[in-house]
Amino acid sequence: MKTSSGDIDYKIDFVTLPSYPRGEIIYDGYSNKIYNNEVKYVSKGAFDWKGAQDASFKISSSYDSEFIYFSIDIVDDKVVSPDCDECVGDYVDIWIDSKPLETDKVYYFLNRKIELSEDKLDGFFNIAIYPGDFFEKMTYVQLRTSDKDKAEVKEASQTINASSTLTDNGYNIRVKLPISLLGLTTIDEKKYYEVPCTFIVHDFDNSYRPEEESQIATTNADASEAPSYGTLMIVPPDKWYGSVKNIYTDKILNYLNKYGL
Repeated sequence: MKTSSGDIDYKIDFVTLPSYPRGEIIYDGYSNKIYNNEVKYVSKGAFDWKGAQDASFKISSSYDSEFIYFSIDIVDDKVVSPDCDECVGDYVDIWIDSKPLETDKVYYFLNRKIELSEDKLDGFFNIAIYPGDFFEKMTYVQLRTSDKDKAEVKEASQTINASSTLTDNGYNIRVKLPISLLGLTTIDEKKYYEVPCTFIVHDFDNSYRPEEESQIATTNADASEAPSYGTLMIVPPDKWYGSVKNIYTDKILNYLNKYGL
């Protein structure tokens, strides 16, 4: 964000996650995944973070008319599950700002309108996914929101599903969320949707040392502040997010010019 003098007053780095219709083929040159393995996205515990092999992740997403799906692959050199009720363990946070984008009281940021509310948690959803111990304790989800007493939120919470599996270098989490948690009732297949959304991986290397937590996120700012969120981009069918460059363009043009075509 720049001031009237042109100076940069506020700046963040963030990641945009494209979400395509479920089952759509992603052609070479485009991607439906984002990768996070840089220290600038370690929002907490950078001193304890030892690099991408310690904690990093990639995410892919898709959607249908009712749900949005995420697959989160976490690289973790030591997957930690809680050993007791007071102990800590690895988990993943999803923060969503579902407030309507059209409002009289707005804050312009990243080319989108974000409502400023006196109650900072109004319309915010925090979905925490705990992978369990991959043996006896199942994956479970906690939904935190100030809107928990609303009937539609209670209904939506019943349709959240999550699962987790160990991998060779960490673990994978798959989660299904109703689109109502994104502030949508339907998805217009002719429109792009930008949803303020941030993912945070919480990494612990010792279940008894919560102070040694590292957090790596899709933004390098405060996830509790909506203007610092990254973006979930819902892409309509037969449309694409990103750009592709044909590296053979110059050779083709030279060939056509050579033969006067």
